[in-house]
Amino acid sequence: MHEQQNSPSRDQLVKEAQRLAEGVYNYVGGESGGEGGMTWEEKKRMMAERWREAQQRSREVGRKVDSYAHENVWASVGIAVALGALVGMVIGKGSSRRDRG
Repeated sequence: MHEQQNSPSRDQLVKEAQRLAEGVYNYVGGESGGEGGMTWEEKKRMMAERWREAQQRSREVGRKVDSYAHENVWASVGIAVALGALVGMVIGKGSSRRDRG
């Protein structure tokens, strides 16, 4: 089985999660980013917008992770079926030799 071209790698998913975490950290006060002169209402609006962006990004990452996991699960199932068939043939061949002999 092969992966789709647009399937993210594990490293890409980790980097995206780190980027999201850094954005949240920066937003909640890790770095001021020049937002000190904002009114409470402006900060609330900005927080709501950033929250929506974080939700959208997390949904995208979730979809990518889900796709990646599903692709690997099916590859694993295919390998398991092939190995099971091979083991079954070997066992079947061994038992037919004992029956003859």
